[in-house]
Amino acid sequence: MSWKNDIKFSIMFVVAHCVTLYRRLKVYLGILKTKYGIIGYQLNQHGIPLSDLFAEEIHNAASQYDRFREDDVVVATYAKSGTNFTEDIVASIYAEVGLHQRGYKPHVRMEFTFFKAPNKENLMAHVDAIPSPRIISTHLQWDHLPERVRNGTVRTIHCLRNPKDVVCSGFPFFRKLGVIHPNLTWKEFFQHFLDENIIHGGYFQYVRQWYAHRHQKNLLNLEYEDLKRNLRENVVKIAEFLGQSLTEEQIERVVTENTFENKKKSVGSKHLIYRNGKSGGWRSELTVEQNELMDEKIKSEFEDLGELNLQYD
Repeated sequence: MSWKNDIKFSIMFVVAHCVTLYRRLKVYLGILKTKYGIIGYQLNQHGIPLSDLFAEEIHNAASQYDRFREDDVVVATYAKSGTNFTEDIVASIYAEVGLHQRGYKPHVRMEFTFFKAPNKENLMAHVDAIPSPRIISTHLQWDHLPERVRNGTVRTIHCLRNPKDVVCSGFPFFRKLGVIHPNLTWKEFFQHFLDENIIHGGYFQYVRQWYAHRHQKNLLNLEYEDLKRNLRENVVKIAEFLGQSLTEEQIERVVTENTFENKKKSVGSKHLIYRNGKSGGWRSELTVEQNELMDEKIKSEFEDLGELNLQYD
């Protein structure tokens, strides 16, 4: 029920707020390093910027993970590019065919455990603990994904979103999550995004790496904007990729469950992930100058990627 979710996430926000205040104190005292606005700034073994909330040891271990199961599906995305949207569709499909109970999401984020590994003997214990069939999501840059994902052994769904909406969605999200300094301005964050000095690594680098592998076997490529616009068609596509056959009635239930309006109602109004769910929201958030700068960056980075067709509405 919605009110239960509201209570749940209110408690989570109180805890998160306390953690954020504690971390801000550590920044003030000079204990936590801040660079590019990232609190607890550090680089992982691949030179990717991280916050201390995303433990470097976990991030590195995720790149080397190899204990995949035959029925696993990996959801690979750049941050704020439809990760939860895609995971929830997969979970709804699994519920319809009886692989999991409705409302239960067999999901785990590979490189995200908050602060430190819960099991020092097995840094990926949080992944191993999830029952099958697992939905394993990741924001790892494509070249740093586990080898079995990169070589097509594991079924992988990739969801791409245009950079204008990604940067607009990322700023309030990372502020609420407490991984960027509260004094970091929108203008500064936008420039860091263009310069690729952003948590999880640069968007443009990420897309170029994925693009080189877009025809990899066992890989389903989706676009966030198309998911929003043609949800039913994409539900069918995802189900077929997972090897699941749905009736018309089941398809309609999955579609209904995963509209933004119903999803936000089901998780509660205070949920961190679901903001406005719009494609093209950048039109009211980017200044004319920022839009022109982004267009220049997109052209310089992607002009040679002939098959790339980013959607902006």
